[in-house]
Amino acid sequence: MDNNKTTITCQSSSRPYAIVIQENCFHQIVKQLSPAQKYLIICDSNVKPLWGDKLQLAITKANISCALISFPAGEANKNLQTFSDLHEQIALRLDRQSTIITLGGGVTGDMGGFVASTYMRGISFLQIPTSLLAMVDSSVGGKLGVDTSIGKNAVGVFNNPIKVLIDPSLLLTLPKNYFIDGMAEVIKHAFLSGEEYITFLEDNVAGILAMDLSLLSTLIIQSVQFKVMIVEQDEKESGLRKILNYGHTIGHALEETLGYSSIPHGNAVAIGINAANYLALKCGLLSEAAFLRIQNLLQQYHLPIFLSDLGLTGDADQLFHFLHNDKKNQDDQVVMILLEGLGKPIISTTQTTLQIKEAINYVIKNRSLS
Repeated sequence: MDNNKTTITCQSSSRPYAIVIQENCFHQIVKQLSPAQKYLIICDSNVKPLWGDKLQLAITKANISCALISFPAGEANKNLQTFSDLHEQIALRLDRQSTIITLGGGVTGDMGGFVASTYMRGISFLQIPTSLLAMVDSSVGGKLGVDTSIGKNAVGVFNNPIKVLIDPSLLLTLPKNYFIDGMAEVIKHAFLSGEEYITFLEDNVAGILAMDLSLLSTLIIQSVQFKVMIVEQDEKESGLRKILNYGHTIGHALEETLGYSSIPHGNAVAIGINAANYLALKCGLLSEAAFLRIQNLLQQYHLPIFLSDLGLTGDADQLFHFLHNDKKNQDDQVVMILLEGLGKPIISTTQTTLQIKEAINYVIKNRSLS
């Protein structure tokens, strides 16, 4: 660490890349760009007036070629039509030596990175995440893509950026509900990694919710280090990396059945975590004390654990149907990431249909533990 700067290198087999975490590094981005290259910023309609226009102006003032294109914000627009529209807007503006800068949250990172990976069969891209969810999770690991009628991220590629620049101070302009949503991924990492990270989150609830930048930098570093450790061992999600889907199997099904505009991703993951933990509890893997501890931490960070917390209802049969269409399933078996204890995830396919439906009903009907 140097001058409040932490650099974590992801040792990818295809191309190692640096993840730089530093307060106010956004304002120093121009110094890291090559004047000989062309740049294009991709952002959404929310980020454009906040940061997109400022970044483009700063780059062009340095006499570096830089265009900017945007798309309507929201997960509902992370689709093949938007992907095609962005390609058409880029056409003839860039060459194979150009670099795309993806500036925004998880949707922009996934979409913009996928566009860069397919334009002229692939050009370089630089990730600048602006949401907590993107900083701690989606900007790291090279998973890119769009949603289709088949499911979330059903079409995409694995491809790494040349660099990820994370400026925690950008979170100060993030609406509080978006910040809370991102905490679901942070808590996911904590309960996958173990006691040290869990205790940090439990001991610093007030400071983290008050957006203390020192605490935010610490949790971002913790999450990035954990995810990099997993990704380096399993880049293409053939084994260990599957544990990062903890809470996502049922969470994705909730997004699919309720609609992306009805339930934010992190909220769906939080409820998915509660469902997975209930399943682990009923399978005799997770103790009731650990189960309740996880519920408590989610609630301390104002995340939902039941659909009713959001004023929503769901259809158990419809949810179960979507689970069977999950691209991560194996031999028609629903793959669930369960905890045997805090920091002890397992990849499980042994749960029965009845047990999965009971877990779904638990979170959509707010049933008691009995």
